[in-house]
Amino acid sequence: MSRARIDSLVYFLIGAAVFLALGWLTPPYPDLSQSDFKAVYYASKALVHHRDPYLQANLLELYRSEPGNTSAAQLGASQVVTVCVNLPTGLLLIAPFALLPWTVAHILWSILTAALFLFAAYLMWTAGVDRAPRVTGFLMLVLLSGSQLLLQTGNAAGIVVSLCAIAAWCLLSQRHVTAGVICLGLALALKPQDAGFIWLLFLLLPAFRRAALQALAIIAALAIPAMSWAWRIAPNWIAELRANLLSTFAPGQLNSPDNPLTDPAVRGPMNVSLQTITAIYWSHPAIYNAVAYVVLAVLLLVWLTAAVRSMQNPWLLLAAIVPIAVITGYHRQYDTRLLILAVPACALLSRAGCRLGRLAVAFTFAAAILTSDIVIPDIGNLTLAMRTDHTGHGRTILYSLIGRPVPWAMLALAAFYAWLLWNPRGTNVVQ
Repeated sequence: MSRARIDSLVYFLIGAAVFLALGWLTPPYPDLSQSDFKAVYYASKALVHHRDPYLQANLLELYRSEPGNTSAAQLGASQVVTVCVNLPTGLLLIAPFALLPWTVAHILWSILTAALFLFAAYLMWTAGVDRAPRVTGFLMLVLLSGSQLLLQTGNAAGIVVSLCAIAAWCLLSQRHVTAGVICLGLALALKPQDAGFIWLLFLLLPAFRRAALQALAIIAALAIPAMSWAWRIAPNWIAELRANLLSTFAPGQLNSPDNPLTDPAVRGPMNVSLQTITAIYWSHPAIYNAVAYVVLAVLLLVWLTAAVRSMQNPWLLLAAIVPIAVITGYHRQYDTRLLILAVPACALLSRAGCRLGRLAVAFTFAAAILTSDIVIPDIGNLTLAMRTDHTGHGRTILYSLIGRPVPWAMLALAAFYAWLLWNPRGTNVVQ
């Protein structure tokens, strides 16, 4: 190994150690401990017990029947845990865990999340280390060390991001392609909002279209039994799921973009959709949604054109779609771990040693820092005094920049790659 490669590996290992230590050894907020896994665990358990998981009363009864869910903190978390917003395909995949006692299920889930995420990060490290060893290693150090919420909340994003990264490595390196197709299909089944744009990239690129269609076939194979199961137990599950989603996005509710509870100093992982920025400037949902959709449509159009014409290296196209995917629709802080898929492209650009390479490193590093689970709570604390009063144009701008750093960082990264995809120098740099 060269000295640079050894340094890169050391950075990676330090990041992995910090990820495990903070995720497993530091206490989360009382109502965050495995809260996201609890939600899908109890919903899947309800299906296993032939009860409608999309009715909150059923989940609340099941949740409170467990001996460990009687404390004030656990009962306070029940509002989040007992509103099912998962598709039947995800519940089907979680069913094996739902057959186990909670104490066993959440430990196995946490171990699986950690193992898959570290393995996926290692594959992304191998894809970039030969191009820019120290840049790759340091980015992985920052991204890994700031990902403890994946283990603390147990959100399926930890599994889905890992499956997406493994699929990308398999398909783009043309190694273990079948495994890559399976990983992509499972990721789509668990969280299509995270994996959907990654799948779309492979569908648009002719060399990978067959693999994308095969992943779609896996979804169909899972969807048929999952939906049949759901319809047999919950005939009105579609309407109930829609009602659950609308209830969480209603004004003042947990997932509303204009809700101050999206700030992590108040409650857990930050909502990172672009609407959390536009909602600061326009209070009406129709307006702040429209503004966000226009911005996202422009970015997506640039990316789609480049992808359809195969104008760029696939790793660059992958890195370009990651920030767009994260700020489109509803996502939270842990979904930003998709950034590990952007590391190989950053290394590819950094290798050239030109201004574009330095910009790629700067934007990716800024996004990695500002989305870190270590940094975000401290940034949230800075906005405590501004939450109740951010009137005035200058104060509103300052509040949006400080109070919503994640979507701003992702938007900047997406804008950089959109510019790069249409810059002739971008093509020359990676050749």
